[in-house]
Amino acid sequence: MIKFLIRLKKFIVSNTRIRKLVHYKKELTSDDFSSQQATSSFNGDISFQYFPKATSEILNFFQYRARPRIEDHTACMIVRIKNEPAGAIFLDAQPLVRLIAPFRYEIKLGANSAYLHGLFIEKKFRGKGLARLLYIEALKILQKRFKYAHGLVEEDNFIANNLIREVGFKRIKSFALIKILNFKIIYPTNNVFEEFLLRFLIYLAKKIYRFIRLPITIFENFSFRKKKPTFKLLILADSKTNGSLTVAYFCRDIPYLRLAHRMFPEGYEIKKSIKFLETDLEKEINNTKNSVDLLIIEDDFKRLYKRFKNTDEVKFIPKLVLQKNNSLKSIENLFLHRGTSLHTDFNLIKRFKYTHVFSRDVQSLRFFYENMYVPYMKNRHNIFAYIAEFNAIQKCFKKGGLIFIKQGNKFISGGVIELYKNGLRFTHLGILNGDVSLIKKGALSSLYYFMFKLARERSLNVVDLGHSRGFLDDGLLRYKAKWNTKVSFNKKQSSTFLLKIVNFTPAIKSFLLRNPFITIENKRSLVGNIFLDNETYAHKNEYINKFKVDGLDKLRIVCLNGSQNKTTEELINLKVANV
Repeated sequence: MIKFLIRLKKFIVSNTRIRKLVHYKKELTSDDFSSQQATSSFNGDISFQYFPKATSEILNFFQYRARPRIEDHTACMIVRIKNEPAGAIFLDAQPLVRLIAPFRYEIKLGANSAYLHGLFIEKKFRGKGLARLLYIEALKILQKRFKYAHGLVEEDNFIANNLIREVGFKRIKSFALIKILNFKIIYPTNNVFEEFLLRFLIYLAKKIYRFIRLPITIFENFSFRKKKPTFKLLILADSKTNGSLTVAYFCRDIPYLRLAHRMFPEGYEIKKSIKFLETDLEKEINNTKNSVDLLIIEDDFKRLYKRFKNTDEVKFIPKLVLQKNNSLKSIENLFLHRGTSLHTDFNLIKRFKYTHVFSRDVQSLRFFYENMYVPYMKNRHNIFAYIAEFNAIQKCFKKGGLIFIKQGNKFISGGVIELYKNGLRFTHLGILNGDVSLIKKGALSSLYYFMFKLARERSLNVVDLGHSRGFLDDGLLRYKAKWNTKVSFNKKQSSTFLLKIVNFTPAIKSFLLRNPFITIENKRSLVGNIFLDNETYAHKNEYINKFKVDGLDKLRIVCLNGSQNKTTEELINLKVANV
């Protein structure tokens, strides 16, 4: 029964399709479609090739997601850069347009008309104006034989809509194709009322589907056996120096790679790995602590605090801290408040003449994900990269939109934002082709600037820049602090490290000196911890100014004199100091 319901759900979902299309038309006259000025940037390396009859072999040149329909009357135009195929567009000399599956729908174009479709540009050649050149060259061919040219574009593809209008096409009508099982509906959306009615019908269909889906989802997720929670114990040691540092790392899944890299900058190896029930955690800690230098437990803060709050000399380090600007008044005041570094960012924006575009187009989100977000995360973070799924980013996108940074007609960087009642949340960002060198040219700082400007234009008072790691030397945390943000502990992202020093060794001292961190004390307060030795303690004021972050209640300065018993502490109340 359960399998039947699951199959029924998949069958209904797979057989429901909605496409919203815009029909464009252009009258072909003796206009001069000159592309000499546009092609000058390619220095003669660009060429066009026209095929009166397209073949399936032409499609093999390109990595199409959805292959265009090719018939006996289909022609093709290919653009090459240095003899390498860079893009293509297809031309149909037929009074009927046949849309591909699952719709099997025909549109009558009328006599003396041609249809342009299947435009595609290879990824590495995108953003250089080749799509516009292909349209122009194709129209040159068509105007010799036809009076009209037609094109169909998905309504939510803002890039394609802007492109087809740039080359002179005019919008005729828009309509939606709806297919539910074997029922097909063609619904016009040429005015506000028709569009509203379509949106209402889609909303109603979603509600009905969710009502039907609920019992199926319950059956899918129902489990007769509840698994008992488990922990892993990993004994980590330095891979290059024998016995310099040994860590017992307790976690539920895998160790946090960034923390492991901080403890072992030259690499580590796993000496031992065991899995046990959560109820045996204290037992395993007692069995292990005498043979290691450092104990670390990664878990939810509430569970850790409840379990170990009475344990001596433990530190609760948040895995992530939230950074928000809660007092945004004007962009100008923000720059005046934080001095020269933001002025440098602003000068880069003016120097490279960056502009921004706000979009809610799903196709633009796909472009951002594949050409900006994924390459940037891989190039910037390497093995530490956590790449979110497209569907997860799309959920954030639906609550807000997408900001693109442009230099001329070229997209440089982009970021996804969420909008809520009184604020704006920055969730994901990326750079074109993951080119990290663009950071020094202001590709990311311009994103922050225009995001704050957008918040000001919409009279929003809160800008949420998202999470940073709970270490005071973290580059992202310090950069976000420039934008007048305050750090706080987010209960929804409450993963925390419990840290306990068992054996104070030179390796432990080195780890503490390299990694100033934030701790949670008294369940709410955030305290910064800076560790210095005898030499650096004389310059403690420089370290205080360097690592002081708005939102910290206190700053603890610890001077390590060589052993755990010979340390001096100084606690600075930042709230009193700020007053």
